[in-house]
Amino acid sequence: MLCDLAEKGIDIPSSESEIFTKRLELLCGSYDTFKDIKRTKLSQSILIKASHKIAFAMHSKTLRAATKQELITFLINDPSFNYEDSTCSLAVTELIDPCNILIFDPISETFSFGHLRYQEHLASLELMQNRSIEIIHYLKNDWWRGSLCLYAQCCEFSILLEEFTLRYSNIMPALITLREMVKFRPEKERRHLNELIYNYERSDDDYFNSSFEWDDSWRSDGY
Repeated sequence: MLCDLAEKGIDIPSSESEIFTKRLELLCGSYDTFKDIKRTKLSQSILIKASHKIAFAMHSKTLRAATKQELITFLINDPSFNYEDSTCSLAVTELIDPCNILIFDPISETFSFGHLRYQEHLASLELMQNRSIEIIHYLKNDWWRGSLCLYAQCCEFSILLEEFTLRYSNIMPALITLREMVKFRPEKERRHLNELIYNYERSDDDYFNSSFEWDDSWRSDGY
């Protein structure tokens, strides 16, 4: 797919998230445009939006796979996907074929995004685009770490530290995820973010009362 992009004069993606986004765009219509064919009834934008909504619903329910009817129901029940039930059904059908975004498992008779990383990526795009989602809620949930790291590739997230601390009064439950997210930011930002996390950790009420010995080895490499 990357070779196809290059041959068509499109810039090659520079990050994991961008690669997955280009893949999504290709499978949901761009490839058909390059080939001058039309295989879907729904527009690319609707299919991409539907994939975000389905992935976020599945990830929120800690699901790796679901039946076709469950996928359709996820879209129907999503208040931010404002389309008729028939469109929801068609979107799922076209994401299965011809888009090949949703993959059928004949053993369980369910559908998934194939690799968990694809689901995490689509869920991260919903986090980025849906302003009604309270992201800090997911910072203390290990299941969401992959999606949040992909989110961090595209979004500066320092404001989340303050929001999380104000809500929960203690940054400790989010420390592992936040430090992983830092690794996905540009190098010039990493030291600042790590110092910010360190300062928030020191401000926790129980920091000086704990027997935990701070390991600041991360500071020696400048990140």
